[in-house]
Amino acid sequence: MNKAVSMFGPPHQLGYVVPDMDAAIKMFQTIYAFEETRRFDFDAPEVYVHGKLFPIHLDIFHGVQGDLEYELIQPLSDGPHKWFLDQVGGGLHHIGYNVDAYEPCAELLIKAGMNIYMTADMDVFVPGGTKPDHHVRGAYFEQPGMGNMLVEVVERVSYG
Repeated sequence: MNKAVSMFGPPHQLGYVVPDMDAAIKMFQTIYAFEETRRFDFDAPEVYVHGKLFPIHLDIFHGVQGDLEYELIQPLSDGPHKWFLDQVGGGLHHIGYNVDAYEPCAELLIKAGMNIYMTADMDVFVPGGTKPDHHVRGAYFEQPGMGNMLVEVVERVSYG
């Protein structure tokens, strides 16, 4: 069996960058009739873009249909998501994979010719929470010669 298939499995997320979150939620909810939803303010001071510290602030919405999560992202600060919005007007931004172990997956993607674009290694709090809900370690990977769409790889460790 191909090592990449066994490490990644099917994608868990389609990430879209949007210029107007309320309009995007209305459209996506009408089309996909999500089974679960949540919206949160994502203020991430410890994000790195091409290896340099670059804090980001995002309005994020997750809608789940079956095993697939649709992530809508409206940038609230300068950074990679705003640059994507400015360059292409929004749309499909990344395909996301939850993985058991970040490091071997990252090594495999780099070996395959991809480049790390943005990384995060941080605790994540539920809205209104005072203790972290889980820890994430992940990255967006660029696909040279394949346009603007990224591959996201995330390892999540729950504290609960």
